[in-house]
Amino acid sequence: MDKKSSPDKIIILDTTMRDGELTPGVKMTLQDKLQLAQLLEAMQVDVIEVGYPGVFPKDFEEIIAISKVIKKSIICGLAGSKSEEILCLAQSLKPAARARINLYTPVNLQQNSEIDQQQLLEVIGESISLARNYCPDVEWSAFAAPRSQPDFLCKAVEVAINSGATTISIPDTFGSLVPRSRGAEEQRCGGAEVRRSGGAEERRSRGAEVQRSRGAEEEEYNFL
Repeated sequence: MDKKSSPDKIIILDTTMRDGELTPGVKMTLQDKLQLAQLLEAMQVDVIEVGYPGVFPKDFEEIIAISKVIKKSIICGLAGSKSEEILCLAQSLKPAARARINLYTPVNLQQNSEIDQQQLLEVIGESISLARNYCPDVEWSAFAAPRSQPDFLCKAVEVAINSGATTISIPDTFGSLVPRSRGAEEQRCGGAEVRRSGGAEERRSRGAEVQRSRGAEEEEYNFL
């Protein structure tokens, strides 16, 4: 957080270039993204999330190119808990004047039957510690948070903070919560949409794409 920032400052993160490009039919060239990044910086958007280089190789060069142009906004990229993804992202962010690593970890243990709670907490802590070696600004996102056991989710958030995460995100990845249940989920872990980054409050809404196929609803995996 900027030293001059107020504790009540709302930090705006734009993920059009990463999450937005996952929308069917949306395709942006590097030139498109450079123009968009410059527009977002002119609008004083605080954080620009560009891509996921550990999974999409083209994002690596795009993050480098945009990092060389943008000087005021924070350039952010996404990575999972694997060390190779974190190192790839850290390398791409080297030219950035201000950088952020956004890590995500699936916290739904029902989908992680091969790993127990303690092992998953260790994965969260180790991945954040590794990222902090390369970037002081590290966000941790609890992928599919509403599908996690509430007590475990709170433990995961605590581990993330103690490991050095400067921003905590508890996204409703698949859009499965209604406002009332969303509010209860936020209260359990001290606020989900309100994320504290060095004392500043940060809000970000994430959409979920739902497709209808053969009369049934299919949730489309869009990372966060």
